[in-house]
Amino acid sequence: AFDFFALDLIGIQIGFKMPMTSRVQVLLAVVSLALLVATAASSSGSPSLALYVLLPVIFAFSTASAFVERKASTAAANDDDAGALFVLVVERGLSPSKASSLLVASPAVSLTALLFVRLLSRDHFITDPAALDFGPKYGDPTFQNPNVAFEPEFNSFGHCIQGFVASFLAYPSVSGTLSRLGKESPLLLAEPRSWFLVLAEFASYFFTFYPTYNFVKRTMKSMDTFATSSYMNNGTEWALGCIAGIALGMFVSSWTKQLLMKQMKERHQTSEGSSSMETYPYGKRDDFPEPPPGLFARVSLGVARLLGILFFLSVFGACAMTGYTWNKCPDGAQDCVNYSPEQVPIGVIVGLLLIPTTICGGTIFYQLRMAKSNAS
Repeated sequence: AFDFFALDLIGIQIGFKMPMTSRVQVLLAVVSLALLVATAASSSGSPSLALYVLLPVIFAFSTASAFVERKASTAAANDDDAGALFVLVVERGLSPSKASSLLVASPAVSLTALLFVRLLSRDHFITDPAALDFGPKYGDPTFQNPNVAFEPEFNSFGHCIQGFVASFLAYPSVSGTLSRLGKESPLLLAEPRSWFLVLAEFASYFFTFYPTYNFVKRTMKSMDTFATSSYMNNGTEWALGCIAGIALGMFVSSWTKQLLMKQMKERHQTSEGSSSMETYPYGKRDDFPEPPPGLFARVSLGVARLLGILFFLSVFGACAMTGYTWNKCPDGAQDCVNYSPEQVPIGVIVGLLLIPTTICGGTIFYQLRMAKSNAS
C-alpha cells in the first residue's frame, strides 16, 4: 500500500509526474509535522513525550526519503530507454509484496485511523489528544487506572517496538539488504540468504499478532465497554511504532533504489547484455522461482499469512465493536461519560467500518490496476 510506484509504461517510456511513493512520503511528512505543531500548541497540561519523540522521527525520515526519491526519479527521467527499463525492474523488486500491502500495511493504517478518530472525540469521551489520553477507562471518572498510551512502563515500549518491526520488515529493501550482509561486493547484487528472507517475512507477520490478541482479549473482557477499554491506548502504542517503521522503511527503500539502480546499470553495461535484468529479484520471497527451503519454511510462511489474515479481520472487528459500544456503560448503567440513549449508533458503526473498507479496498484496486498495467 505504501511503496508501489505510479508508473505509466507506454511502449518503453515511463512518466514521472508524481510517483505514488513520493505522494505517500510527502503526505506522511505533512501529517506528522501538523500533529507535532498541534501537540506543541495544545492546552494540554501534560502532552505525551512519545509524540515529541516519534513525530519528529517520522517527519525526518519521511522528508529525507522524499528528497532521495525525487533525486532518483529525476535521474531516471533523464535516462534512455534502457535506463527506463532498469527503473521498472528496480521498482518491482523493492515494492512490498501484494500480501504484505493488504495484510500488514493496510490494516495498520486503518487501525491508526480508527484510533485517531476515537482520540479526537473529545466531548464524547473526555479525551486529551495531546496527552494520548483516551478519557476515563470504561467511561468511569473514578476508575484508578488511566486510559493513556505510552505510560512509563516496559509494556508500552514493547508494543511500540512490535509495531515498528512488523512494518519495517515488510519492505523488501530492508529484508533484502539484511539478507546480503557479509556477502562480497557489490553487496546489493549478491545472492540473498533465502532462509533470512523467510525469517524476515515471518517476523513481519508475527508482530501483527499483538493487535489481534488485544482485540480478542478486550472483546472478551469488555464486551459492552470496548470503546473505552485498554484496546485504545495499547493499540495506539503499536500503531505509532508501525507508522515509524513505515517512515524508516520508505527511507531505506528510496536509498536502496538509488544505489541499486547504479549498480545494476554498471553490471549490465559490463555484461554486454548477457544477463537479463527483467528477472532480478531483491528482497521479496515471492520473486524467487525456487520454493522456500524445506517444509518448516513453507509451514512458517503459511502460518505468517494466517496471522496477517487474522490481523486484517481484527481491525474490521475493532471498528465494529468501537461503534457498537460507542454509547455504552458497564453493566447497562447510565452514569458513564460516554452514555447516550442511542445505545447502538448505526451511523457511527457504518462510518468506522468505512475506514478499513476504503483503505483496504483502495489497496486491492491499486494492485489490480498495477497488475493490469504490468501485463500490458
